[in-house]
Formats: sequence, structure tokens, C-alpha cells
Amino acid sequence: MADKGAYECIVDSGGDATATTSLSVTAMYKSPTMSSSPENSIKQNTNVTIFFNSTGGHQKGLIWWFDEFSKNCTESAELVAKETDD
Repeated sequence: MADKGAYECIVDSGGDATATTSLSVTAMYKSPTMSSSPENSIKQNTNVTIFFNSTGGHQKGLIWWFDEFSKNCTESAELVAKETDD
């Protein structure tokens, strides 16, 4: 991911020629796994910590939360994304 961006190529074969190209990177993410704390017996109006884990790529974490009435509740949640070796 750190190598993506614009690159300039210079060819010297008796004359000079310059061209610009770009490199893009596609990460093949595995489906995320989910767990929670507490793990069972989650009650309404209590705090719950939910963990999502995915490997095979690098991207800033983003999760949208909606209640049973389709109201966006993302602002009331705290998101902590941690990059790991894999």
C-alpha cells in the first residue's frame, strides 16, 4: 500500500522519452469475524464491546451502526482501529 501512487519512467535509447504511469494496489480482504464482550446475554441499553477482525489488507476501519428503526447511531459508538502484522 505504501508504494501506490504516480511514477515517472525515463527511457534513454539514443533519445530521451518520459512517461508517467500510476500504480494502484488491490487488497484481497478475508471476510471479517465478529465477537463481543459480554459474549452472551446482551441486554438492551447496556454497553457492549464488539470486535471485528479481518486480514489480507490495510484499510482504515469504518463501521456504520443503525437501530431497529433504521436511524443512524454511528456517532454514539466509539471506533478503535488497530493495524496488525497480517
